[in-house]
Amino acid sequence: MNPQDLNVLNAFVTKTTQALKGHAVVVTHGPELRVFARENYVKYQGIVDKMKVLSDKGVEFRMCHNALRAAGFTKDDFHGFITVVPAGFPEIALLQSQGYQYIN
Repeated sequence: MNPQDLNVLNAFVTKTTQALKGHAVVVTHGPELRVFARENYVKYQGIVDKMKVLSDKGVEFRMCHNALRAAGFTKDDFHGFITVVPAGFPEIALLQSQGYQYIN
């Protein structure tokens, strides 16, 4: 996922949560996680700030520990609104079992 895709994600989540009054969880488990690394904040400030606004409105951001470790990061390398979970795909499966819909 490139940063432009995250802008699309931002627009989608914003409009969906407004229209449906639902709860959204974004699970990151790929190269997009680099956008959320503190060391890359200056480069991706615009999109990170948009995601933080969504977080402040109740959208949860969860990140795959396996993916961040494979990319050479630790959980402390990311902004505070990111919650690190053990693995991305099992997290998605868990959310689906709780009634969440998977949208890719």
